[in-house]
Amino acid sequence: MFYIVLLVFFGLLFLVAELVLLPGVSIGALFIVINTITVTHDKPQTGTSNVNIYAKDLKLRIKGKEQRKADRERLRTIGDALVAYLNAQNIADLEYWIESDIVIKELEVNQHYRNIRISWNIH
Repeated sequence: MFYIVLLVFFGLLFLVAELVLLPGVSIGALFIVINTITVTHDKPQTGTSNVNIYAKDLKLRIKGKEQRKADRERLRTIGDALVAYLNAQNIADLEYWIESDIVIKELEVNQHYRNIRISWNIH
């Protein structure tokens, strides 16, 4: 299965193609939001961006009760593919590093998201 996701990141447009999902993993209600929370306008330019990968929770029956649980496999698969894609890029004068990588429960809806916070410098 191939998916194309356009990502505006580091002020550039990346085309993430061929995110290969595990067999049987449906794309379902998955979406990715990228926002830059800090950025300077001087040289070198520095900033911090968030990549939030949202996935609908799984419905599970545990001890006879229906419960919802994070779809960690889907979040891991998509997030790891995105990180691998970024690591494979060779962009002159750009360096970046992952500050944090956590899964967060969305309180008002039945979903979790993987937040990957990336700091970067463009020289």
